[in-house]
Amino acid sequence: MTKSFTKRKIQSNMIQAVIKSLAMVAFFLALFQTGAASGQTVRQTFSDDGQLITSDPEGKKEEKLPEPLVDDEVKLIALSPDRSIFLAADRKSVVFLAEVCLREGPLEFFVCSKNSKEHESILSTQAKPSLIHVGLLAMGAEPGTPVQWTPEFAAATGPRIDITLRWLDKDGKRQEIQAEEWVQEIESKNKMSTHWVFAGSLFRKLEGGRNQYVADVTGEIVGVSNFPTVVLDLPIASTSDNKDLLFQAFTDKIPCEGTHVTIILSRYDIESH
Repeated sequence: MTKSFTKRKIQSNMIQAVIKSLAMVAFFLALFQTGAASGQTVRQTFSDDGQLITSDPEGKKEEKLPEPLVDDEVKLIALSPDRSIFLAADRKSVVFLAEVCLREGPLEFFVCSKNSKEHESILSTQAKPSLIHVGLLAMGAEPGTPVQWTPEFAAATGPRIDITLRWLDKDGKRQEIQAEEWVQEIESKNKMSTHWVFAGSLFRKLEGGRNQYVADVTGEIVGVSNFPTVVLDLPIASTSDNKDLLFQAFTDKIPCEGTHVTIILSRYDIESH
């Protein structure tokens, strides 16, 4: 009886896992169809050694992306042809590549898409926001709700997501820090004391019934001011009114502009804090 019950429970869990995986794949494919429908094209060429060289959607700039800075035992699955974003094979983290675009001044974002909000964001990336969303789903994180302004304010909700940053210093030595360390509270001058949650941005209907992931259009990925369109938001009230912004870049801690940074997203683990 016990063995039979255990077997049925295992089979049930396997079926649920398959259903969840199929749902994620359907979501993934729908987003690619939306991208194709939007008319956005990404040109792709290859270097002499066979590695992919990518360009931005307008084909204005080409660059060879570095390899992500992960531990040797971490196996990665590329989620995009340009290898700008990966899922760890154990599904414990999402890894994507970025570069420093701002070291000083007030902030509304921490990470944005390239050619979008670089004047108010510390990092920019060519990883597609919707693929970051997909990676978080594959990690087992379920999006909460974006910030709400009417009829009354309600902060963003969702599972807490840790953001780890890695880069090479001028001597080629690997450095690592939690993302909060690069964000300074304007009033206290201390590092940011709150955290990020997976709010999940928004979808809107296009002609023909297709869904569009709004963060793919706005480029708003990780916010420090509240926007309903960001993938990751703060679970507190943080205005985007320029005169009342809460955060600025923690200049002394941030490497020079153009530094390549590996961003690692993981579920919050209370035992490691």
